[in-house]
Parts: sequence; structure tokens; C-alpha cells
Amino acid sequence: MNFFCDILKPCPCCCERGPQGKRGEQGPQGVPGAQGPQGIPGEQGEPGMPMTRAYGGLFYLGTQLVFFTAPETYMKLRLNNALPSENVTLDTVNSTIIIQEAGDYEINYGFAMSATKRIDTGAAVRRNGTVITQTRINHTLYIGADPAVTVDGRLSSSTIVSLLAGDVLDLAAIVNNTLPTNLTCAANFATLTVKLLN
Repeated sequence: MNFFCDILKPCPCCCERGPQGKRGEQGPQGVPGAQGPQGIPGEQGEPGMPMTRAYGGLFYLGTQLVFFTAPETYMKLRLNNALPSENVTLDTVNSTIIIQEAGDYEINYGFAMSATKRIDTGAAVRRNGTVITQTRINHTLYIGADPAVTVDGRLSSSTIVSLLAGDVLDLAAIVNNTLPTNLTCAANFATLTVKLLN
């Protein structure tokens, strides 16, 4: 055997390589390195579109008589006073709210209906003369033993409706099924409001 092969390392020319030894155990995990510097901030995004505000309402202060001419026929209620508003048109002459901005609106209305006879009554908000189905409600007014006593019923509703710019809204009442003769009806403190949600 060559002296240098024996002392230093095997040599293929004169020595055979011994078997490979087993892998040693993994050493302990090193200490985490220091945190790198913070990256450069990205560019600011473009500003979003501002939210358009649109709201308003009409009301009638006091009692108004409602003259029904036929059953299943809506009669518009008078709403001759304006509430604070923005981006809607409040027409106190025609008792209508005109939408200026398209979107989803929360619609609220309410009034007390009184009658001298038992009736099946109802109310709804109309859009361009057509009843908005989600706003329609019905209520029966019962009369007790004393015919001189009128009975009040509260009609109110709150819902969400998609509206278009230019839509014209009004509040109307109806007598369902049968219209009694010599009927006197009145609506008390009627209100109609709208509020844009998005």
C-alpha cells in the first residue's frame, strides 16, 4: 500500500474504497436571520366613485276624506307637505315623488284609515300609475254595535324596490271586494318616504 494512499485518501490506482458511512444526525436549526428591510409602498389606487345620496318624502298633516267610487279601484291620497330631500323631486301639488337617481330604494308609508262601515281596505305605492306589488297591504275595518262609532286601522309598509330615474311614485288606498253605500272614509296623517340604498 502506498504511504500517501493510507494516510491521506484512497487512490483508485492502488487502494479499494471502503463502504460509505451512515448519514449523521441533522444538526440543530440555526438562529433566524434578521428581518429584511420593508419593501417600497405600492402606488395608491384610484379613488372610488362617491356614493350618491337620494332621499325625501311627502306627508299630509291631519285628516282627508277619501271618496271611493268603485270597489277594486285605487284612489290617490293627498300629500301636500314636503320633508327634507336630496336628489328627488317632491311635487306637493300632484302628491308625487319623482326619482332622479336609479337604484335600490327603501320605501316607507303609513296612515290610519277610518270608516263608517265595515270594509276590506288596502293601500299601495304606485309607480307610473301601476301598483308596486311589494308595497301592497290589506286590512279589514270592523264596526261594533254602535253604528255612530268609526273604527281606525293602521296601514303601513316598508320594503326595498329597484327604481329608475324618472319614475313617479304616489300613495293610494283601495276598498276591496264590495263598496258599501253611504260610506265615509278618511285617511289620517299619511306619509310616503324614499331613501336610496345603493
